[in-house]
Amino acid sequence: MMLVRDLLSRARSVVDAVGSLDVAWDDGTCRLDTGVTALADGSLLLGLDEGSRLAARVERADDEGQDVGVCLGLTDLAPVAVRDRVRGRLALAGWLEVRRAGAGPVCRLEPVELVWRDAGGPAVPLDPDGYRDAVVDPLAEHEADLLLAVARDRRMLAFLGARAGFAGAGRGHPVRPLRVDRHGLDLRLDRPGDPVDVRLPFDLDATGPGLAWAGLEALARP
Repeated sequence: MMLVRDLLSRARSVVDAVGSLDVAWDDGTCRLDTGVTALADGSLLLGLDEGSRLAARVERADDEGQDVGVCLGLTDLAPVAVRDRVRGRLALAGWLEVRRAGAGPVCRLEPVELVWRDAGGPAVPLDPDGYRDAVVDPLAEHEADLLLAVARDRRMLAFLGARAGFAGAGRGHPVRPLRVDRHGLDLRLDRPGDPVDVRLPFDLDATGPGLAWAGLEALARP
């Protein structure tokens, strides 16, 4: 079972890498594909298009001396090819604070409620203070390169699959590297409609890509 500490780090990593997200407020929803920036404290800046429904709602509330409550939805996607790339979803709720107005308002959201849900798993509330104090996983910016390297190395992948117990378990179904973080690797037996994920922990904490690759090679030893 994933420790809450690791979920907090995963949440911070997803926010740090944010490119787009979904927004829901009291009378509408939209998707922001641009203008989203993660700040060092885990809060988010949203640059809203002038004339959009959300911008109009924020500007009206700002004129009235109020804030707009919103819920943001972020999706954690695997950076490698699997049938279902969604690894988890994060919901953050809070109030939009207008930082700058002009061509379109720029708003800051500091999360006051957070919920993480692994794909196929239950919703797990996260403590906002724990989220602010958590750190981005040190492998987050290297994860795609590491997973792609594993996916290309058929020998390594075969040994990792055997260690995960997949040998002979899913004939004709591929084994894919799904996630890597400082604590280990997740492998997936990519069966349609019935994927199986197994966690392979590192012996030592991998605080950089070199240590992560050493950990992967150790896991792949016959």
